Amino acid sequence: MKDILKERGVRIIDGRRIVAFVGVLDDATPNECLDCGHSSKTHAEYELEGVEEAEVVCPECGSLSYYEGG
Repeated sequence: MKDILKERGVRIIDGRRIVAFVGVLDDATPNECLDCGHSSKTHAEYELEGVEEAEVVCPECGSLSYYEGG
C-alpha cells in the first residue's frame, strides 16, 4: 500500500498529527478528488492524534477534498 503523505514528508492533516497510516481501502461507490481529479473506488485513511475516526483522503495526492460521487 502506498503511503502518499509519508512519501511527501507530511506529518499532519488538518492541524493534527498523523499517528498511523490505515491503508488504501476499497469503496462500493466511486469517489473523486476536487484537487487532482483522481476518481476511483478506493480511499486512503490515516489515524490522527485526538480523533476517534480515521481521516479519509485521496489515495493519489493525499487531499482532504476527496468525496463520494466521482
